[in-house]
Amino acid sequence: MASSDRVRLVVLFGGQSAEHEVSCISAAHVLAASDPDRYEVVPVGITREGLWVRADEARAALAQGRAALPDRLAATGATLEPLPTVTPAVDGLPVVVLPLLHGPHGEDGTVQGMLELAGVPYVGSGVLSSAVAMDKAKAKEILAAHGLPQVRHVVLRDTEAADARAAVDEAGLRYPVFVKPANLGSSVGVTKVRDEAALDAAVASAADYDEWIVIEQGVDGREIEVAVLGNREPRASVPGSCRSRPTPRPGPT
Repeated sequence: MASSDRVRLVVLFGGQSAEHEVSCISAAHVLAASDPDRYEVVPVGITREGLWVRADEARAALAQGRAALPDRLAATGATLEPLPTVTPAVDGLPVVVLPLLHGPHGEDGTVQGMLELAGVPYVGSGVLSSAVAMDKAKAKEILAAHGLPQVRHVVLRDTEAADARAAVDEAGLRYPVFVKPANLGSSVGVTKVRDEAALDAAVASAADYDEWIVIEQGVDGREIEVAVLGNREPRASVPGSCRSRPTPRPGPT
């Protein structure tokens, strides 16, 4: 492939949220799947304190080949200035940023806004959709305003945690329910609550990560996901699902 056809892909990972480690794992998978003929991949880590770093270990592993990549990347290395790191064009190669930052300060429109101001193209949703989708409470308000069906739920402020049991009863929720921080992903701070006795601890756990808490009715169903790519003319993928393997039956004795 001609050098003019290649793209410099800046992969941002790590970040300041509680899902820092999840992001580091996601980034390792992306680097392993990237096509070196099409992309000059530049991994850039963001530490838990918010410093941008060169991700020297990941760069050294890439130089040896994708097989040398670890299972998770480390946001360590020489400190970088954010804006020069995502300059629109470097050495004649166009630059595209792939934010793999989970949770606040990365998935919530903050980094997207910085890239918009810098005039740098990036992968993923824009500022408004990122911010709304990150905030589960606000996303539910918008879904309700447009008449889209969703499970029963209640939204509480952390100062209302003592009223959680009464709020669940008033909303007509039945156990099990799921308790989540409103502004985080789906892997940290989420608890499946099977009875009222466990509710207070779950609400306290969610409040450790965000001041807003969402309590949702548990549903016995199957999760189906559909990816959408594009802006003016979006294209949807075929539906996908990750089904758990059935429990193997015991063999003959």
